[in-house]
Amino acid sequence: ARRGVAPIEIDPWGLAEHGVGFLRGPSRDETHGGFREWVSLNGSPVGDAREVKRTQTQAFAMRALVEVHLVTGRSDVLDAAMEAFDRIETHMRDAEHGGWFDEASEGWEMTDAGRVKRAETHLAVLEALTALAKVRPTGRVTDALAHAGEVCRGRFFPLQPGQAVRMVGADWSALPDRLEHGPVSYGLYASGARAIAAGESALGSQVDIEAMATRLRVATGPLRDGLVMGGVPLMGYAGRAPMASPRAWWTQAEVATALVEAIVMEPSLEAEFGPLLSGVLAWIDGPQPDAANGALIGAVDEAGTVAWGTIAGPGKRGMLEVRAKSAAAKRDGRPASRSAAVGVRSETGSR
Repeated sequence: ARRGVAPIEIDPWGLAEHGVGFLRGPSRDETHGGFREWVSLNGSPVGDAREVKRTQTQAFAMRALVEVHLVTGRSDVLDAAMEAFDRIETHMRDAEHGGWFDEASEGWEMTDAGRVKRAETHLAVLEALTALAKVRPTGRVTDALAHAGEVCRGRFFPLQPGQAVRMVGADWSALPDRLEHGPVSYGLYASGARAIAAGESALGSQVDIEAMATRLRVATGPLRDGLVMGGVPLMGYAGRAPMASPRAWWTQAEVATALVEAIVMEPSLEAEFGPLLSGVLAWIDGPQPDAANGALIGAVDEAGTVAWGTIAGPGKRGMLEVRAKSAAAKRDGRPASRSAAVGVRSETGSR
C-alpha cells in the first residue's frame, strides 16, 4: 500500500486495518506481552505446545506495525511497534555471544529449541529494525540495527559463501547434526544482500554497493555460470550444480527484488544484472504460474513442471505481484545515479 502498487483484487488499506486489529487483538498476549505464534480460527489461544514466542514472528509484527504507521501516521501503531522492539531486546537478544535467540516459551523463558541462531530470524530482525530506525532512531534502536547488520554481514551472509552458516548454536558453534557451513539458499542470500544495504542506508552509513553485488553474484550463481537454463533454484554450493533445483516462487521474488535494488543504487550494474533480472522476471511470468488459474505454483522444475504440489495462496501471490510491480516501477523510474547520494564504501576497503 505504501508503495502504491498492489494486485487490483486486493484492498491494501482494508487489509492493513484488519491486520492491525488482529495484531492488537487476538494475536497479542495480554498476560506476557508480545504476539502469539498461533491462534485458533475463532481468535482464541491454542493452549498447547505451540504457545511459543519466536523472534522471527515478533520481528514480522514489528515491521508490519511500522509500515502501517508510515502510511497512516498513527502514533498508537508506532507505540505498539516500539513495545515489540522492547520485548525482543529484553528477552531474545543474546548479551553474551551477540545475535538473537530463536525462540522462547509463552512467558519468555528460554527453551532448548530456542538456543540457536538462524539466518532467517536475523534477517527478519534486520529488516524490522531498518524500518523502525527510519521513524524512531533512538540510541537503542540504532545500536540494535548496527549489531544486526554486523551479524548478518559476518555470520550469515559473508562475502565468501563457503563461510556462511544457516543455523548454529547460541555460542556460534556448529550444531551436532548439521554441517557448519552448509549449502547456500539463493533466495535467502539475495534477501540478505538487499537487507544489509538497506540497513546501512537507514543508519546514514555509506552503502557498500560492491559487497551487495558480491552477495547477488552468489544468489544468481547458477544462472550466471550456466548451470541452469532458467529460474533460480533453491540452494547449492558456489560453482557447483544446485543441490536442490526446484524453482520456488519466493526465491524468484526475492532475487528479482534484490537485483532491482542493486541496479537502482548503482545503475552501472545494469549491464551485469539486467539480463539476469529479465530472465528471472520471465520465469515469474512463464513457468511459475498455474496456467489454469494463475495461482503461483509452490515450486516447478527446470522443465516447468510441478515439483511441489503446493499452490501459493492469495496473500503470497499478492506479495510476489507487489514485488514484481515494484521492481518494474523502479527500473522504469530509476535515477541516473544514487551512488553519490547514498555513499559507497567497501567491506574490504575503499573502492
